[in-house]
Amino acid sequence: MSHMIKGKTTLSVEDKEIVKESLEQCWGEEYEIQENVTIRGQMCDYGVIRKPRPVKGHTKTGRYVEGVYGQQVMGLQKNSEGTYDIVSYNAAYGSSGDQAIIDDTMDKVNTVFAAKKAQKELAKHGIDVEISGDAVDSEIEIDGNVEKTKMVKVTIAGGVKSSGGSGRNLSGDSGNLGGGMN
Repeated sequence: MSHMIKGKTTLSVEDKEIVKESLEQCWGEEYEIQENVTIRGQMCDYGVIRKPRPVKGHTKTGRYVEGVYGQQVMGLQKNSEGTYDIVSYNAAYGSSGDQAIIDDTMDKVNTVFAAKKAQKELAKHGIDVEISGDAVDSEIEIDGNVEKTKMVKVTIAGGVKSSGGSGRNLSGDSGNLGGGMN
């Protein structure tokens, strides 16, 4: 039977602005990010809702529907640990696919969030970082095992100058973290 699912994320409530920006970047124009919204009967800080669109026809149960409808995709709800829980829906019977739905829903958001968080932290130390484009599918090899992952392109701007045409000879300062990040 279909059911609501709930899972943990690593997104911090402390960084709620970055969380919202990451959701907006990942879900695109067909969706809207709403604040303080009920998703699957749960009050959430953020909800991802497919924008309303015209619907006309019969449901799987044979009921005729006509109108303009949106669709709740997922929500993020504060927990006592200072992070967000994801609230979503599994249309399948049983709970065997719940974790896969959570992972698929959050992979891109987690990657964009991590890049934006790093950008914010490095900016505190005067290092300008640009994030180019959305998170894309990629692979990484660790100890001979290839793992699927998501990737964003991050460019650290300023301070590094190329003194040769091949780009192999670098001079200048790549930035100073002033004791590292907190």
